[in-house]
Amino acid sequence: GSDDIDRLVLLPRDNRTLYLYWNITKERKQMAEDHFHINWMDLPKAIRMYDVTKIDFNGDDANYYWDMDPGQSAVHAFVYGITPNCFYCADYGVIEQPEKFVTLLRSSAVKTPPGDSMNSTTSPKFVSYEQYVQSEPEWLSKFTGYSLTNR
Repeated sequence: GSDDIDRLVLLPRDNRTLYLYWNITKERKQMAEDHFHINWMDLPKAIRMYDVTKIDFNGDDANYYWDMDPGQSAVHAFVYGITPNCFYCADYGVIEQPEKFVTLLRSSAVKTPPGDSMNSTTSPKFVSYEQYVQSEPEWLSKFTGYSLTNR
């Protein structure tokens, strides 16, 4: 099944938002535990986002990058506040002391659709899928699947 494949998939949701999902197999988790001599749940994991616009990305020559905490059990998330018309890719990895990032999985690069340029004071924000789903629209409770009701 799909749980047997290591994957990190990055998709543009709109010109300012990326959707990210991942699966890490038991084998890769075991490999990381063996390498770091730490239980998988105790490893300090991170998702490293790279802006790779107009470069041939080799793993450490991004325009810039930032790290986000994926949480222990999350398998998907949204990244808000990114720049339209740019290329991004992501790594899922472990932060090894001192401040060394070890990549376990890398996504393909994706381009965000064009749009208004971003306000320079806005920073990218990582929101877990669970947090995103909790903010359901108020009309949802009145939606029957076919139409809105007047409950």
